[in-house]
Amino acid sequence: MSCQECITNSAMSLRQIVAHLTPQMARQLFTSMYPESACLPMGQMFVHITRSGEERKPSRLQPEYAPAVYAEPLYHAAVA
Repeated sequence: MSCQECITNSAMSLRQIVAHLTPQMARQLFTSMYPESACLPMGQMFVHITRSGEERKPSRLQPEYAPAVYAEPLYHAAVA
């Protein structure tokens, strides 16, 4: 496996696990996961991949389509 494949797979897996990852957090995770100095040049690519899918993810707070919710009318049975 090449460096690029390794970083890409790791970053994509991390992106699926963590919903919102700041660049600072991504850099910290990268240096924790890859402490070797030979891996450092791939850090920018790792951060870019972890952040690339963020703008495509729908927000959990606002659904794309939410049908109107109406309260059901209350029916009272007539008792004789």
